[in-house]
Amino acid sequence: MTFLPIVDRELRVAARRKSTYRMRTWTVVVALVLGCFSLFPVMLMRGPGGVGKPFYTTLTGFAFGLCLLAGALLTADCLSEEKRDGTLGFLFLTDLKGYDVVLGKFMAMSLSAIYGLLAVLPITGLSLLLGGLTGGEFWRMTLALFNALFFSLATGILVSAIGRDSQRVMGGTLGLVILVAGGLPALVKAGLAMGVPAGWECLAWISPYYAFGKALEPMYLWRPAVYWWALLASQLFGWCLLAMASLALPHRWQERRGGVERVSVLTQWPRRRGKGATERARAREELLPVNPVLWLMSNGPDLRRIAWVIVWVWGAVVLLVTLLAPREIGGFALGWYGVRPFGFLLKWLLALQACRFFIEARRNGALEM
Repeated sequence: MTFLPIVDRELRVAARRKSTYRMRTWTVVVALVLGCFSLFPVMLMRGPGGVGKPFYTTLTGFAFGLCLLAGALLTADCLSEEKRDGTLGFLFLTDLKGYDVVLGKFMAMSLSAIYGLLAVLPITGLSLLLGGLTGGEFWRMTLALFNALFFSLATGILVSAIGRDSQRVMGGTLGLVILVAGGLPALVKAGLAMGVPAGWECLAWISPYYAFGKALEPMYLWRPAVYWWALLASQLFGWCLLAMASLALPHRWQERRGGVERVSVLTQWPRRRGKGATERARAREELLPVNPVLWLMSNGPDLRRIAWVIVWVWGAVVLLVTLLAPREIGGFALGWYGVRPFGFLLKWLLALQACRFFIEARRNGALEM
């Protein structure tokens, strides 16, 4: 019997898909356009010399954000879709184990993302020719980007192994990625500012942002061992997520008794509201004759709550940076880490909902109704 047969099959199927090759082409095109728009402002501010590192920082910042979103886009719904279609149970009628299915889906869905990141690396490598960037910084940042991509994809596969509804697993994946990647470093920074012992900094090492932030000089030269320990801790945490998904999937693929699925906090929190079930049902009945699309969407996760959570976290980041950071550093941090990531996240949330609504409605027959 072939070792990891699902991995072998899924890789063969992915190799025959045209989208696997188109992804690399479009990723290079987008990276080139983004690089041109990023290079000209840097050259106007700094001149033709020494623009390599600012240009590289801009490109890798956008690449890091896309790596974190890869889990919600690619792996968050791969196993839950099989559950909804009823095809996942056939795999467990054979001698396949949970890790066979999890690793097979993980490899198949990760292939496009890995190819896309590999296609971006030559564009970021142009910074070496522009000056101001060393080869060590380039390779350390490359490892940090692949580590962030692996963590995001592993998070998506874990939430997909637990949940069933597409919108809820994507929301749960996004929430868990934000919590680990951004929440832990922010919590540790706030704790150190309030006098918490420095040993608690190790808690933030599992965040992929920690290795990403320590990859460039002089942060790396100040504490070289921290970068490697953070990279190792984040990588081990990703493998632990895959192991938990492999253990949970054989017990979570069946439909729950009475058609009700027991979901975890990660997949249930976007749907919780202050009103009771009776009031929610009455409100949905009033929406049906007015707007059927709004009635259908009201049964899913409360995207307004997700949007408000993003806004509240955004405000907390702005408040903490304004109070704790010096004025010059605070202005730079707010521009790069307090405005652009959260604004991009809100736009991505709206675009994702607009794109996926008609796909899901066409798949489950709601659009025809």
